[in-house]
Amino acid sequence: MFSQPPDATNGADDYVSPDPWTAAELGEAQMETILDGEDTDVPEVTLPGAPIPEGQVEAWQKCRNLGFVMNPVLARGIAWFDAKPDQDGHATKEDRALYPTTTRVGDEWSDSYKGFVAEAFATTLGPQASEDLTQRFADFIESIKHYREEIRKDVDTFEAEPLDDAYSIALCIFAVYFHNGAAGNSGFFGSQSTYEVRQPLVEWVNVSEQQPSVELGKEVMSQTPPVQHKDFWKYIYQLVCRGMLKQAAHCLQNSGANEVDPSCEDALQQTVDILGKYPQGPGNVSFYFRQWHNSISAVQNKLLRINDAKIQRGLTNLLQVLSGDEDAIMSVNSTWYDALVTQQQYVDPCDARMKGYYEAAVANYPVDTFTVWEAGASNAIKGSLLLAIETLETCDTVIAALVSNMCYDAGLLSGYGAANPATLPDYHLTNLALQCIGYDDLINVGIEVLQKLRDVAPARQILSLLLPRLPYDSAREIDWAIKRCKQNGLVEVEAEILQTLAQKAIHNNNNLMGLCMFAKNGNIAALRYHCWKLFENALVAEAPVEGDKSLADYVKDPASVADVPPEVAECIAPYAVLTEYFNLRRSGQLVRSSQYLLALFEFPLLPTEYLGLLIHQLINYVSPISQQFNFTTSQFMTLLSAFDKWDKSQGTPAFDQGEELIRDMVDHSSDQNDWRKTFKIHELVMSELRLARTSVATMSSLNGLGGR
Repeated sequence: MFSQPPDATNGADDYVSPDPWTAAELGEAQMETILDGEDTDVPEVTLPGAPIPEGQVEAWQKCRNLGFVMNPVLARGIAWFDAKPDQDGHATKEDRALYPTTTRVGDEWSDSYKGFVAEAFATTLGPQASEDLTQRFADFIESIKHYREEIRKDVDTFEAEPLDDAYSIALCIFAVYFHNGAAGNSGFFGSQSTYEVRQPLVEWVNVSEQQPSVELGKEVMSQTPPVQHKDFWKYIYQLVCRGMLKQAAHCLQNSGANEVDPSCEDALQQTVDILGKYPQGPGNVSFYFRQWHNSISAVQNKLLRINDAKIQRGLTNLLQVLSGDEDAIMSVNSTWYDALVTQQQYVDPCDARMKGYYEAAVANYPVDTFTVWEAGASNAIKGSLLLAIETLETCDTVIAALVSNMCYDAGLLSGYGAANPATLPDYHLTNLALQCIGYDDLINVGIEVLQKLRDVAPARQILSLLLPRLPYDSAREIDWAIKRCKQNGLVEVEAEILQTLAQKAIHNNNNLMGLCMFAKNGNIAALRYHCWKLFENALVAEAPVEGDKSLADYVKDPASVADVPPEVAECIAPYAVLTEYFNLRRSGQLVRSSQYLLALFEFPLLPTEYLGLLIHQLINYVSPISQQFNFTTSQFMTLLSAFDKWDKSQGTPAFDQGEELIRDMVDHSSDQNDWRKTFKIHELVMSELRLARTSVATMSSLNGLGGR
């Protein structure tokens, strides 16, 4: 149905279309209907600068087809209009243009999310990534936290929920496996007994679910006295279980319990002191924790002196929790994660005991597997990292990819019996790279991610498809692409890139750049061809190529332009001589210009098809209306040899091509006083050649060939 795409774009008249319609523009229900293929009227949307005039969509459909091709790697393509076979008429400007398009599968990444991806890459895989795995993961957590805070300013809670779940699972993995240099020690499954996991766990549970609520706190503490509020002790227990000991101490001091029952003052104050002395490392946490535990029993002995039963019972339960009584801990909690964190803080904060705490917690309060962050965190804590990463992937593929990669670096994925444990992180990183490549401002990130794959084969395959199809707008970007090819041994891809860039540069009249690309690619045949095309175009137009400043600067002063291969200097020499000839002739320096013209006749590799055009230039020097020149014997011989070579080429393709070039030269001349018009060689193409030859032969006879 579709024809082949046009060979080239239409210059400045090309219309670049915006991104395709989105569900937001059409309406969700209408978009679903369109995608499902139902027979329905598609709403007409007017976009600024669209090629089809408003209200003429149906008319265009009757006489045109829409052709398109898609990029095999990038989320973009090219569309164009193609007349239907039975249609007549002239092509319009819109018909001659190409229309770049973009496509998206799935959710579009916002600018803020793309910024997060770039930052996350920099902190985990990029040049900013710390060599220390724990610090690297901590920096990554900060990146998620920062992005989470930013989007919650503008996005409702429902839309931010997947990120919240991903943040919770990632934070749990960090707490269990990467805290304080534990990376590589299998978290609490290692042989070392440390006391550093409690604080990351407290942070994780408070991030995952905010308890106690701010509203409950305000309600409790606003009552006079607060201790008589029905939920006062529930509020205190929640603060203690969540590690908020300073807040709990403050609430006890301001509870009004002393006013209700003065007999509790001593025990209450000592409890406040205990809350303030909880050992917070670093140091000998085990020793200080045992001392802290021993101080609790002294206060418990004074509880019987309290007269108020509610206050006595409240302080009793609180001190039992602080002393690590597991029954008391289970009684004041209602979820497995709160029970786990409370045990980790107050029974024994040794990391090695976490597995037992987890088993006791889930025995009393099963995991809600329908809550994403609970399911993912539970799998991480019990050692099922693969399941945790799988759950994480359902929330955020970027976070899952980077977490799985750091888990592999920490040696946490080697115990699952896989023949190649690197397969999992490579799979996630490959998906991340392909997603990034779909966005212009993340292409560099995507390629850098590919460079991090342990298995180089997929990276080389993707790069071989991608690199030749990227737009390169500067020498720095080109050097970057060539460097990537060399790093990955993509010799053929490097050649393809240079060839494509060279052709594009020539097409855009950036001739010097194109010639340099051909030379760097070792395509000397193409270099020679395009140098002679420059020569031909200048000879036909009787002027140097216009609009190419870099080429003009190089021809004028080769030393002023750096990084030009010597092959370019050699092949461009005839064009440079011709350019100087035109410049001198236009400035009236006919004697000097003739020397450059004769130098072209003497060039041994001059293609025969250009002889006719060069012979025409002799009219400026040997015709009756021009100044007569005294050529040397060797110069006469060179000219006569050129005439002879041109005559003998009659009947050959080179002669026919030369005649066609002469016609082009005359047809494109706009100056009616041009000597080419004056001699009317439209009709007598060869008569001028004979005139030039006769003039040269006569001059040589008069001057005596042997006398000079």
